[in-house]
Amino acid sequence: MRRAASQRTPATERSRGERTARLITWLYALAVVVNLALLIAKPPRARDTVVELLFGVVNLPVDRSLISVVVSAAIFWALLRRKRVGLLGAMFFQFAGILFALALALVTLAGDDSTELMRDRPVVGPVFDYIGAGVAVVLLVLMIRARRAFPARVGGTSYGAALGVLLLGAGVAVLVAWLMVPDGSAPQIGSLLLHALGITSPSIGAQLPHVAHWQVQVIATIYGLAAIAAILVFLRSGKPTHSWTGEQEVRLRGLLQDHGQQDSLSYFATRRDKSTVFSPDGRAAVSYRVIRSVSLASGDPVGDPASWDAAIEAWKQEARTYAWIPAAISASEAGARAYVRAGMAVIPMGDEAILYPGHFSLNNTSMTELRHTVSRLTRAGMTTRVRRHGELSEAELRELIESSDAWRHGGTERGFSMALNRLGDPADARCLLLTAHTADGELVGLLSFVPWGSTGISLDVMRRAPDSPNGTTEFMISQLMEEAEGLGITRVSLNFAMFRETFARSQEIGASALTRLNSSVLGVLDRFLQLERLYTFNQKFAPTWVPRFLCVDSRVSTLNVAVSAGIAEGFLPQALARTPSADGTLDAAELERVREIERRRLVAEDLTPQWSDQTRHRIAHLRQMREAGYEPYPKGSGEGITVGELARRIDAARAAGGAGPTPGGEAGAPAPSAPGTATPAPGPPALWTRPPAPGTGPSAPGTTSS
Repeated sequence: MRRAASQRTPATERSRGERTARLITWLYALAVVVNLALLIAKPPRARDTVVELLFGVVNLPVDRSLISVVVSAAIFWALLRRKRVGLLGAMFFQFAGILFALALALVTLAGDDSTELMRDRPVVGPVFDYIGAGVAVVLLVLMIRARRAFPARVGGTSYGAALGVLLLGAGVAVLVAWLMVPDGSAPQIGSLLLHALGITSPSIGAQLPHVAHWQVQVIATIYGLAAIAAILVFLRSGKPTHSWTGEQEVRLRGLLQDHGQQDSLSYFATRRDKSTVFSPDGRAAVSYRVIRSVSLASGDPVGDPASWDAAIEAWKQEARTYAWIPAAISASEAGARAYVRAGMAVIPMGDEAILYPGHFSLNNTSMTELRHTVSRLTRAGMTTRVRRHGELSEAELRELIESSDAWRHGGTERGFSMALNRLGDPADARCLLLTAHTADGELVGLLSFVPWGSTGISLDVMRRAPDSPNGTTEFMISQLMEEAEGLGITRVSLNFAMFRETFARSQEIGASALTRLNSSVLGVLDRFLQLERLYTFNQKFAPTWVPRFLCVDSRVSTLNVAVSAGIAEGFLPQALARTPSADGTLDAAELERVREIERRRLVAEDLTPQWSDQTRHRIAHLRQMREAGYEPYPKGSGEGITVGELARRIDAARAAGGAGPTPGGEAGAPAPSAPGTATPAPGPPALWTRPPAPGTGPSAPGTTSS
């Protein structure tokens, strides 16, 4: 018992609470689907189905009625966003299951006729009710223990707002009823309003006037819409207490200077429509934007990977507090592993195209078409210029921004995870700009890249004039690859291709029918989302494909997260969600701090190799052996010597009468002996022996001093 109690750490209890929360949320998600199916398919007066009995065992509101759909959907929506009121609603139905089983048992024990209680129920119905009572006890215990997983509270203004929506709906219902009743009599209007609520007679027992069925349905629909609107207002998420600030961006840029090389999307964390949560030690951060109750992060956390887990936990805790659903799009494999450690689920999204200038060559057979395009535009006189944003004058920047806006397709600036959406901002002086010009000097295309560490760049803006020559963008990227080495660039991140693997597999010989079907469906969506076109464009450069992932708090929230991500990336109308302002700018003092961060140089400690613990231990042991005068390498692998040391040893050997070049002989031949003297026995070659280390005494056996 003591051992079991000692294992109940806060982390363990939190993990159990998360599992219980996900279980309850999934149950109510299934209840919503089943309620909708029953409402559509089940006859009005049919007996309880097996599905209803099974859901009755776990005491969920499943029945053929619109009210069951609304109630189960409201509880599910609250549970999904970790609202405490959703947990209370789920607990209410568990209590109801226990009370119903107790009432059934009392009626049975009293011997009263239970026909009314058992009407339209199968014979095994009571068995399911009693089992449901036992299940309710277990689920209640689990829910009580998991209450900390539902920290979001209903806002103080939500009660009044929901009541106001209900009163507004009631007023609309009265107005419509007055318009539908010909003579406008009060009894007829009252009868219509009460019939729509399911009340066929008043409390005093008098019969209500007759009303048409279609009129009742119209008023009931108004009631239902008002109830749904009131529930949505009541369960709406809280507003964030903080948004973008210049101080946050400066802190982020400090982390990017030290750890920006880890993820190609790190620089996009400085978007000014995002908020930021830092880890307790301030060494890592998660940037996000709230869209339709989804706290949507993009890419990996910024900063020291050792602090990623703490930053993710702080971000999730904030999301729980405000009833947001945490999710991250376009995470790398390293980032996805960190999100998984935080209890999130991972779904593959697609792949990012990475180019390495050291491996890029137009002479490859896979780039024949690209090589022809570059040759054609080169003969036509097209040229490119590569500059940093900080090298451009204000007039040049203004001209480029105007051209970029004019060339943009549609009125909405797309992009969230791989777009900065602030071309020409003074804080982005390190961004790289490549422009394409015709033989007459006319600007016909531009590419803008954000920094990816100190030796990489990531594509931000890609524009070309509508009347530019075909292949202008391909020409610009190819020219960048040729000039990359001189610019100190070792890697370039291009576009992100969603569902790339599906398109690639559909082109293989022997692709399955399902793969081809999926590719065809995605091809239809390509008209609106440019899915296949992005893949085809990137494939021209034979890139290295790096997977990217969608990380969700629970798979049951995937659809809601996908809609929010579509709004963020610009594929769905922005009117579906509140759009935070992205017009913030850094003041002069903050800009100067950014310049100081960018001028920071690597210290000597940053240039040391990043060894593992085992390697560091071996190297330390090697140094200790050398300091003690022992050679750590095996025999036969002695250290080399300089040419000067070799000459000194040869001279010493000659002076001692040893081996050496002699007149009329070869090097290494023994010197001739004087007449009457014995030839000494050959000894070990002194030339190749190593003198003992200073202070270690005589040489080891088998060696001689030189």
